[in-house]
Amino acid sequence: MLTPLSRAVDFTFDTDSPAGYELLGTTDAPAAILALPLPERTRSLSVVSTGDLPLMPSGWRLPVDRNACPVRAPHAYLPTSAAFYEEANRFLDAAPAPRCPVFRDWGGPMARPFGSPALDVAPDPEGGPPQGG
Repeated sequence: MLTPLSRAVDFTFDTDSPAGYELLGTTDAPAAILALPLPERTRSLSVVSTGDLPLMPSGWRLPVDRNACPVRAPHAYLPTSAAFYEEANRFLDAAPAPRCPVFRDWGGPMARPFGSPALDVAPDPEGGPPQGG
């Protein structure tokens, strides 16, 4: 269901690319990347697309300094959207975040039965394959 929708909004992910192999080759690769600590005195901002909410079964709020309200822009065009620039500039200026409309993230829970399942995967402490599921 999500593949035709992604094509409709011109989002493609090349699974044969080096990044595709790296991210999809091991179950915990994205988690390992996001678990790396940021340099000292670095602030972090998360801006997600409303179209990505069904792919985030654990919710869109991440352990960062500020979670911006989900932006109504396709994932592929999120970094160039006016809403992204506005959120980034507010964050960099230390301005307060605008209120997020209550209905902005409703699409995530409504589409969750058709999206990706929640997966709790942890690396094996002895260096073996990831465990969980």
